[in-house]
Amino acid sequence: MRNPSPQILLTLYRLMYDHSLRCGIRYWYAAMEQSLARLLIRMGFGFQQVGPATDYYGPVAPYVGDLRLLEAQLEQHNPALMAWMRGLANS
Repeated sequence: MRNPSPQILLTLYRLMYDHSLRCGIRYWYAAMEQSLARLLIRMGFGFQQVGPATDYYGPVAPYVGDLRLLEAQLEQHNPALMAWMRGLANS
């Protein structure tokens, strides 16, 4: 059986994206481990580290993501993923 974690993560982000659009939310803030931040950035999610890492059950750093920038980056680098992300918002 393959690891379902990436699909769970993407589904969560898709639901967050839909909720954000419906509620007029433009920025996401998150405390993330460096490995998660790298994974999301590789997938096209435009998070920027905005502060130093600190120990919170392991090292995490604060990140911010501008949804307009995220949309543009995903559209350019991974249009299929952006289309899937928009699937809920357009239904």
